Amino acid sequence: MAYNTNHAGTVWVLPAGQLVDVSASSISYVPVPFQGRLIDAWSCISAAVTSADTTVTVKKQVGTATAITLGTITIAATGSAIGQTQQASMTGSEINRTFNAGDCLIFDSDGNSSTTSIANFLGVFKGM
Repeated sequence: MAYNTNHAGTVWVLPAGQLVDVSASSISYVPVPFQGRLIDAWSCISAAVTSADTTVTVKKQVGTATAITLGTITIAATGSAIGQTQQASMTGSEINRTFNAGDCLIFDSDGNSSTTSIANFLGVFKGM
């Protein structure tokens, strides 16, 4: 799908990867095909997680540079259920959340919970 990148203020939702088991330490790397600022990120799980909360760190990587932390998504064990969605708590500065075409959006799970659960992610970007 081609993205129209000529309009400042346009909002794009980028299906942004999947972790086959968010309860295991794992990382999803997603190329960003346009210039824009990450304004939000979400996850949705396919099974309840147990034992402990899992933290998924949202990051940006440019080339081989060290990835920059932009925020976190907490997948809580308490009340966890199939289809539960979680919104990111964004902490990165606007300049750090600005992506160029070809930069990489990363979802990095600490794997602290138990019970295998697929987690799907998306990123919400605002055009520059």
